[in-house]
Amino acid sequence: MTGCDEREAPEVRLVIAEDRPVARKLIIDELSGIAGFEIVGTAQDGRQAVDLVRALSPDVVLLDLVMPELDGIEAMERIRAFSDVGIILLTGSRFDTDTLERAARKKGADGFFLKPSGSVSVDLYRIRDGLVSEIRRLARRRQAS
Repeated sequence: MTGCDEREAPEVRLVIAEDRPVARKLIIDELSGIAGFEIVGTAQDGRQAVDLVRALSPDVVLLDLVMPELDGIEAMERIRAFSDVGIILLTGSRFDTDTLERAARKKGADGFFLKPSGSVSVDLYRIRDGLVSEIRRLARRRQAS
């Protein structure tokens, strides 16, 4: 048999950075049940995210755009200085999202997702499939390099 099904897929190591405890738990709950995903660290702010990426060398990091200490963009810029980890920015902002996404990608984001219902998205399941696909794509890219 050629190819890999989900049971054979290599482990995808994730760091999740989200300052709001409820939102962080929702993200963890949505992703922890995915075959082949391992959440290796969680951060409450951008500074912690940078430290965790440095210490844990995950395949992908999910960064909330608005966080204390360092926002998602600042954290991403610092991470990019030492790592090729896949970076996905998440935002609940509805203000000029096209401009936000362009700026984020220009500074090094690999992916950009809007939280469905704002900063604490209880309906995160609505973007789950797209987010999971993007995480897997970035992990494969990193694992191949």
